[in-house]
Amino acid sequence: KNDRQSLRLFAVYGLRCLRCCLSARCYRDENGGGKLSNHPVVNPQKCTSCEACLKVCAVLAHDKPNYDRPEAFAVWASDEIRASKSSSGGVFPVLAKYFLDTGGVVCGAAFVSSGGDLPRLEHIIITSADELPRLQGSKYIQSDTSNVLEPIKKTLRSGQKVLFVGLPCQVAGLKQYLKKDYENLLTLDLICHGVPSYELWARYMKERFGDEHFVDVNFRDKINGWRGALTITTTTTTTRSADDDEYMTAFLKNLGINQACFSCKFCSFPRMGDITIGDFWGVANWDASLDDKKGTSLIFLNNQKGANVFESVKSEFKLVKQAPFEVACSSNLNLHRPSIPHQNYELFWRLLERGYSVARAVDICVKDKCDFAIYNFWWGMNYGANLTAYALQEAIWELGYIAKTIQLAFGGDWQKQFGAIFGKKYLYLTRPHDFESLELAQYDFGGLIFGSDQVIRPDFGGDLRNKIISLCLGLDQRRLMISASYGQNLKDFLNNKSSAKLRTFYNTAFASFDYISHREQSGVEITKKVFAQDAEFIIDPVFLIDRVKYEQIAQNNLTALPNDFIVAYILDDNDEYKPVFERLKKYFGVPCVLLKPQQNLSTETFLALFSKAKFILTDSFHGVCFSLIFNKNFFALRNQWRGDERFENLINIFNIDKNFAFGIKDFESKDIEQIDFERINSIIATHRATSLERLKTALDGRNTNESAKFGKIAMSAMAASNIQIAQK
Repeated sequence: KNDRQSLRLFAVYGLRCLRCCLSARCYRDENGGGKLSNHPVVNPQKCTSCEACLKVCAVLAHDKPNYDRPEAFAVWASDEIRASKSSSGGVFPVLAKYFLDTGGVVCGAAFVSSGGDLPRLEHIIITSADELPRLQGSKYIQSDTSNVLEPIKKTLRSGQKVLFVGLPCQVAGLKQYLKKDYENLLTLDLICHGVPSYELWARYMKERFGDEHFVDVNFRDKINGWRGALTITTTTTTTRSADDDEYMTAFLKNLGINQACFSCKFCSFPRMGDITIGDFWGVANWDASLDDKKGTSLIFLNNQKGANVFESVKSEFKLVKQAPFEVACSSNLNLHRPSIPHQNYELFWRLLERGYSVARAVDICVKDKCDFAIYNFWWGMNYGANLTAYALQEAIWELGYIAKTIQLAFGGDWQKQFGAIFGKKYLYLTRPHDFESLELAQYDFGGLIFGSDQVIRPDFGGDLRNKIISLCLGLDQRRLMISASYGQNLKDFLNNKSSAKLRTFYNTAFASFDYISHREQSGVEITKKVFAQDAEFIIDPVFLIDRVKYEQIAQNNLTALPNDFIVAYILDDNDEYKPVFERLKKYFGVPCVLLKPQQNLSTETFLALFSKAKFILTDSFHGVCFSLIFNKNFFALRNQWRGDERFENLINIFNIDKNFAFGIKDFESKDIEQIDFERINSIIATHRATSLERLKTALDGRNTNESAKFGKIAMSAMAASNIQIAQK
């Protein structure tokens, strides 16, 4: 209950828990755990577990007694009202005026001076129509309702009518706080996309307008019609298209809205309010005459109380037309489900925490304006490929650069595979592009990184790899090959039929790279001797980041695992391995968990199994790498087809030849020995430091290959030579 992350995830905006905490041990987290939010969290050192906060939490305990399929209407208020500060059809001011004229009060969000230059957004209670404009118009900022809860309760108990308008979660919070349904209370909930924090708004305003004095903001100015523009009035008036403004882009693209909004429990039906109001998007698809570009409201009458009040004010509207329920819901996705986070949501907040401006963070996340784009096999049904891509991204981040991995749009069931799922969750991906139409020149990046993994192995990658390399040649940006693998030694590379076809192509292409490095010393040898290009050794990227990062990814999957087990991570399973499994089970006296990519277990599960296993058997190169990273004793069956040279490289680096076998008979003749992991960790640390220094030098551009100037000339030469690039 005191878990910080869980509280942040489910927090809503009324902050009732702050008001009800018996000993004020809930407090506001102004930083929101890194999300520039204003959330309640529990101080575990002071909490007495009275659970008063849980009893008023609208998320944990809420009742939704309203209709499942309420009546829906398209509504216009008068042209005068719609032309004022109303964002759509003007329903709220008509209802508000009705309450004020009959002796009631109205509660809604307004900017309130807080002593600083930029007012805060808070719910206030008004008693006069003169104050109504303060509550009108969409406000895409988190509003604080904590100061109005007790006054609303007192007003209701006095018998006076109250109209409350807010987000569905705020309505739910109010009802949970009141603990009873008051006949003199009418609640309006808004169709909500999600909401950014005030802190994000304040940061944007400071970056965009500096010390100018804030006067007003209209998030939905109708100067260009219903969809509107953003008009901010300071000492100067600035009107910006919502599509061009970084704050609105962060909001509309689901970068800047609060994390809790993605798990909203209040967006669908039954709704929380007596009446729901919002924009009737797509109304022209049903009835074109209802879209006059001035704004059309959509309302749902969620219960009889809402229907009765609406009937009382119906004559005040210029137009009221009932709409089929399905039509009313069809173009408002947030009536069906919460908003879905942008694929670069975590990157956006990480950039802000690093000190990037809102504008720059939006450019990186939405427009792919980054330091480097990366091409590798991140999407594959291969845990090593997934984690290599992640580790390279993180290593580059730690060196102060922003890299995004190129996302290709694959069809079929690819989205359901663990590689795609992991990549969508942990990698900073570009916008998706079809392979056929891919042009690297469309990306706004400072350089391209080709690697890591076996991206230049002759019999891997085929036409995709060759197209990417070919596109590199036409770039003005820098081209870096990082920790790329041939998967073969010099002799095997020269004898490989596929490499013979590619050698002329590689010879021309490699000359255009500004920097080349390989994860095997044999790769350095091939590049130097066959292609006459300089190259360096950079260890496989999975070794470049701290083990803690992998443990954090694995954390949520650990509880589902048994206490004692060994892991057999086998890429190419066959019946010959069964005696090996039995020998290990008997030796250790614990179950053997067989792990294969074909099982489609998550990459998080892979890491959890490796981090908790008692012993590991594998025929995988990265299986060995992660055995070393997690300090697990292991035995490896050298996988000849997948590239034995990779194993040889690890043997030479770590001096672990006794832990490898060429087959079952070789395995049976060897004893299982304890590895000295103090020595292993020292070797990892040494290579990590050296490799990161080389990587940083390459990223900084301090070791540019002069022959890279040959790039565009090289592309012409390739065409003249009639080299067949696309290879099946």
